[in-house]
Amino acid sequence: MTGLDLVELQLRIAAGEPLPVTQDQVRAAGWAIEARLNAEDPAQGYLPEVGQVIRYREPVAEGVRVDSGIQPGSVISPFYDPMIAKVITYGETRAVARQRLSTALSDFGLIGVGNNRRFLQDILDQPKFLTEPLTTNYLADVFPDGWERLVDNTDLTALAAAVFQVMRLEQVASGEHMSPWQSLGAWRLSAQAGEVGVTSLLLVDEADHIHTIKLSGHGGYYIWHQEGKTTTCHAAFTHQNELIIEVDGVGRRYEVSEDQGRILLLSDGESWQLTPLSQEQAVAREQEAGLSGGTD
Repeated sequence: MTGLDLVELQLRIAAGEPLPVTQDQVRAAGWAIEARLNAEDPAQGYLPEVGQVIRYREPVAEGVRVDSGIQPGSVISPFYDPMIAKVITYGETRAVARQRLSTALSDFGLIGVGNNRRFLQDILDQPKFLTEPLTTNYLADVFPDGWERLVDNTDLTALAAAVFQVMRLEQVASGEHMSPWQSLGAWRLSAQAGEVGVTSLLLVDEADHIHTIKLSGHGGYYIWHQEGKTTTCHAAFTHQNELIIEVDGVGRRYEVSEDQGRILLLSDGESWQLTPLSQEQAVAREQEAGLSGGTD
């Protein structure tokens, strides 16, 4: 890094002005790293991703710069460059610049379109990134079989979406002096008949996988009923769009919003979209599954 604005200097030269410094006065110090956040899937040969940006928040911190032209509502189409933003960090050492970039990518809020954020994060997390010289063979060295997206704990995310849904219902119900479980009706799709106080909520994720979350409790204190065990879950809203959920003493923070019937969650730079099923949809899916499984 030189501390000089190269674009400004180019414009001054174009205007006929002389350079304000000589080559001998230019001194490089520190490190800078740039990551390009793209709407693409590195696990599928960098296949472009398309869609509308629903939420967008750039990281703001010391030593971080973001160049972008994206905002909520922007449409990422297949007809133009898939780059969403350039994330540039700098610091006194390479390690400082790397850590700032890793944090900036984690803090980058993006929902609505697939992107390569996790890929960039995994590149930075490799020990070789700091210990060995970087070459054009770096990706082949650290990902010899190609990069694969690790499966996140989607059950925990589905739990967060279900808890969010229940807490919203509780807020509505509190003014009507009725239980949110009553407002959900006799929804016992996977619970045993007569299992009072335990309600099953069904949510469908982007991969069309159905998550069944069985909950009891109220007021931010819930029991998550899983096969063969129960887990304590505490939850609270910190402000309108943020939910903190603690499962067996381990906490996670989600930014949560709703869009066209979907529950949108963002945590540590990763985003998810889950759609609650109505009772009619749930029954129809159960009947369809029963018909398809009844031919053995």
